[in-house]
Amino acid sequence: MECKFRKHGRFLAFLTAMLLTLSFMPDVSAAGKAKLTVMLYMCGSDLESTKGMASEDLSNIIKGYTGTSDVNIIVETGGSKEWQRYDIPSDRTCRYKVKKGGLTLIESTELADMGESKTLSDFIGFST
Repeated sequence: MECKFRKHGRFLAFLTAMLLTLSFMPDVSAAGKAKLTVMLYMCGSDLESTKGMASEDLSNIIKGYTGTSDVNIIVETGGSKEWQRYDIPSDRTCRYKVKKGGLTLIESTELADMGESKTLSDFIGFST
């Protein structure tokens, strides 16, 4: 299921881009947890299916991640006919935690429309 932007597609695209640019949300919960959560909402679209651009972005993030316990990086993937790396399935919506050297699957659910505001809202609620 490719991303399908509806009436408010431009706003949703802008919001998605902002999340991809790194949305920082401080963790105000109990001591010992990460101080910062970075959420990446990756709607792969044809840029991933044909060029592997989202996979390339993930590779750069993984390479640059030092493994600090002060930062959580949570990624949601979907919206691409095919993912080029990391064995990301195209028939599921998946949530991963970036770890030093790779991705750890947190959750895999039925394929969701990445252009729907509810999908984004669910991801934000999950990550906070």
